[in-house]
Amino acid sequence: MNYDTFINLLFSRVKRADVTLALVVLNAIIFALLAAMAMNPMQIPSDLLIRFGGNFAPLVQKGQEWRLFTAMFLHGGLLHVGLNMFALYQAGQVVERLFGRAGFAVIYLGAGLVGNLASLWWRQGPVSV
Repeated sequence: MNYDTFINLLFSRVKRADVTLALVVLNAIIFALLAAMAMNPMQIPSDLLIRFGGNFAPLVQKGQEWRLFTAMFLHGGLLHVGLNMFALYQAGQVVERLFGRAGFAVIYLGAGLVGNLASLWWRQGPVSV
């Protein structure tokens, strides 16, 4: 299979990577709100990240498991969100077309949850986003 055939197959399955775009927009909106509250887009304070659902071991261990989900949409600063959204947009275009919209959403959420669990196991002190 040549390159053009592969690209045509990808685009025939999913014309537009709507889930990818929605995730990028959602993450950008959440970051913009936090940056405005922090009045500093370069670094979002840990206490603000914790208030908005950052993955913080003492709270997760007290029953706030929802933080494993919400932390997927938080970023610690402009460089963090910028690089993550660039990578998400680039990789998401391909992965969403390979696995379909629902498959990509499952992969994204599953990888985020596993990553947040690994973060709790690896370092329990700081807030993780």
